[in-house]
Amino acid sequence: MNHFKKIISVLLLVLSIVACEREEDNLKPYSPETDYSLKRIGQVIDSTESLDSLAIAIRHADLYKTLISNNTISFFAANNAAFANYINSDTTLHKVTDFNPLKLKNLLLYHIDSYKVDSKTITDESYFQSLNSKGANNEATVVEFDLFPSYRLNNLANVGEAISCSNGNLAIIDHLLKPLKSAEILSIDEQFQMFNEAVLLFGDTIQQLIDSTVYYTVFAPNNQAIQDFMAKNSWANLADIPRDMLKSAILGHFIPNRNIQNSQFQQGESLNTVSGTFYHVDLAMGSKLVSNSLIPDTSMIIAPDLQSINGVIHGIDRVMY
Repeated sequence: MNHFKKIISVLLLVLSIVACEREEDNLKPYSPETDYSLKRIGQVIDSTESLDSLAIAIRHADLYKTLISNNTISFFAANNAAFANYINSDTTLHKVTDFNPLKLKNLLLYHIDSYKVDSKTITDESYFQSLNSKGANNEATVVEFDLFPSYRLNNLANVGEAISCSNGNLAIIDHLLKPLKSAEILSIDEQFQMFNEAVLLFGDTIQQLIDSTVYYTVFAPNNQAIQDFMAKNSWANLADIPRDMLKSAILGHFIPNRNIQNSQFQQGESLNTVSGTFYHVDLAMGSKLVSNSLIPDTSMIIAPDLQSINGVIHGIDRVMY
């Protein structure tokens, strides 16, 4: 009887090994072809010479299974030159496998959108939420699409033509992107150009607030909001605004030590800003900020949830002062 059990155990072990080998065969990359529609994204990477460094990286970061799964994604794939430039800029790195695997995984997740991106339907200076969840409370950080003068990500990485794969799209890019800080979002998004210029007028005094490890919720007036604010007071440019007033106005749009996504606002909630002013939230007919003055100012959130690694920005349509 014991001999029979041993035979059965050996047979089961052999069958298990064969099954595993067959599964591994299914995960092996195809040979290079012109038509990638039947390939998974991970397999296309394996068969693309300019992505050799990325092929090593996705295995070092334990991401290969994500890229051959049935889940539909878009992957913006950094080419060999992008990895070489990134490694050369970091004295602790000499090759791809020198990356800390977890940090590398988070870096690569920043290049993945959970939807199949169609460049024909995206708009200039729109955003996608990446799979990198390094926000204050594990929120997904954003990546900006720029279409003019060329198709880029975060106003930096040039994007090649999308390759349609069986589980999404792959597009080759020429920079390995780092998740943005709030200060960087303000600097690259043209709708906040004037607000960013106002911040920069104070050097590091205000800039360091949104470039630090302290989390801020920032309500950023867009260019039209600031132009309306200046016109109302007969100011031709930012330099005409009294300096103390401008600084107070800017700081009145910063909520310290909080990372509040649009879905987390509560009706009537009071928000205390760095300048000491208070606003309350009105969720009727969209998300709005309302001042506590005798004649309340109201500002609508028109660009919500621009999540960075050190806070979140909400674009608004009026200067709150």
